[in-house]
Amino acid sequence: MTRIQKERFPDPAEYQKVANRLQITPEVLKNAKKNLRIMHPLPRTNEITPQVDETPHASYFDQSFYGVPIRMALLCLVMGVFE
Repeated sequence: MTRIQKERFPDPAEYQKVANRLQITPEVLKNAKKNLRIMHPLPRTNEITPQVDETPHASYFDQSFYGVPIRMALLCLVMGVFE
């Protein structure tokens, strides 16, 4: 999931037409498969309600947490630190 990016709309009125149209809520997830994982690059705006954070589907905080050491390792590989 990602947010609708306001900065990509040259006309603010066009952004307002689509803003907040898509949103993941606990209601949307009530029939979701148990192994469904929601990922998001963060920060979020209104596309995922805070109540979704409490569901087993929310993986975006883990995604953010583990992204830091992964990026560090990739930078080390690119820079040749592990040769």
